[in-house]
Amino acid sequence: EVGLLLADAMSARSSRRPASRPAQGRGNAERESATKQHDPAARVAKACDGATATEAGKAKGKVKGKGRSTSGQKQKTKAKVAEKTAVKSAKRAKSGSSGSSASSSHIDPAVQFTFEVGERVLCFHGPIIYDAVILKREMRPAPDDVPWVATACHYRVHYVGWKKSQDGWVLYTRVLKDNAEGRQMQQRINAATHEMVSSTKSSRAKKSASSGGGGERQLDEPPAVQKERVHCKQPEVRIPLSDTLKRYLIEDWENVTRQSKVLTVPVSPNVHEILDMYIATVKKQPFKPLLAEFIAGIKTYFNACLSTILLYRQEIPQHTAVSMEEADMCRVYGGRHLLRLLVKMPSLLIHTTIDRSRMSVLVSAFHDLAKFLDKHSQELLPSTYIQQSQEYMKRAS
Repeated sequence: EVGLLLADAMSARSSRRPASRPAQGRGNAERESATKQHDPAARVAKACDGATATEAGKAKGKVKGKGRSTSGQKQKTKAKVAEKTAVKSAKRAKSGSSGSSASSSHIDPAVQFTFEVGERVLCFHGPIIYDAVILKREMRPAPDDVPWVATACHYRVHYVGWKKSQDGWVLYTRVLKDNAEGRQMQQRINAATHEMVSSTKSSRAKKSASSGGGGERQLDEPPAVQKERVHCKQPEVRIPLSDTLKRYLIEDWENVTRQSKVLTVPVSPNVHEILDMYIATVKKQPFKPLLAEFIAGIKTYFNACLSTILLYRQEIPQHTAVSMEEADMCRVYGGRHLLRLLVKMPSLLIHTTIDRSRMSVLVSAFHDLAKFLDKHSQELLPSTYIQQSQEYMKRAS
């Protein structure tokens, strides 16, 4: 019986062992995990494993998000590219326009054409301004009144309402823009010319009457279509200038057109004062009886021609501002602009109806005035230029 009891006890003990071993294993695992929690190396390894898993999860999320937002990002990229292209185009257009305005601000009408073929313009024919159309344009040898260049712009024009036989080549200085300002100048110059011609005729008529009818032969003013024939009958008019005065003209041209400078106004002495000084020097010249008429004619021509053929484009804004305060330009401008008038006078006088003998007296008076300016050039032709701002030059262009 004792042996049987021992056998049963052993069998029961052996049957209970498999159930107890897992519990012992769980205890060991718990002890191992607790040990690892307290072990620094184990904590570092666990943290690294957790970080790796986290990064892998983030990367997986990014891949999924990228896949979902691919179409939206493409649309945003296209919009940004289109916006950048538009900005670049605007910058290029702005730089191109600024470059063209900068280049146009330096256009010299003496050597660069400013009128197109077929353009309607206003053109001088003698001292009178008529409507005309540009037929051709060429660079031709510069005349004496443009001493700073070898060749200058010339235009072949057709006068509206005239025969084709009256077409001819003219220098750029005799062509004006057909605009409101040009029309105003046309009215002023034509009126001043007719007034001067009328006064000349009346003075000759009085002289003829006082001499008993044996005075000089008078030339009737021909119609406009016959102006060219009258011009062909007129003698060649020349007002010689010294090298000193020519250097002043070249210096004036370079300062205004190349260096963006203008003369300070009002100038002292002005045209009125210079002419008064000149009158005091006239003694026994043959033109002394006509001196008062000669001086009055110079002042009339100066006021009428200043803004059209005596000013450079860069001086127009200054003249516009000054003319609002003073109507008589002879009290504003001085010897340098008077010298410009002397250069232009031959092309104006040759188309007048003045007879040969009177023309020779008139030319000698202009020659004497030129010698007076040459003799007193340092006093009468001051070099008082001022630099203009970019805003001013934009308005001038």
